[in-house]
Amino acid sequence: MAPKAKKEAPALPKAEAKAKALKAKKAVLKGVHSHKKKKITHLLAAQDPAALEAAQIPEKEHAQEKQA
Repeated sequence: MAPKAKKEAPALPKAEAKAKALKAKKAVLKGVHSHKKKKITHLLAAQDPAALEAAQIPEKEHAQEKQA
């Protein structure tokens, strides 16, 4: 006797799936998460404009640079 095949759950219609995704998105953005921004560190030691532009490194990456 062959093993029984598992029944797959029926796929949600597109409208329901979209509504569910939007609800999840709103839930994620509640509270402090909706206002998050990457903090930019300005290295003011550089004087020429090209170097100043390159000096605007997000905080996380800047920490790695300090260690190296």
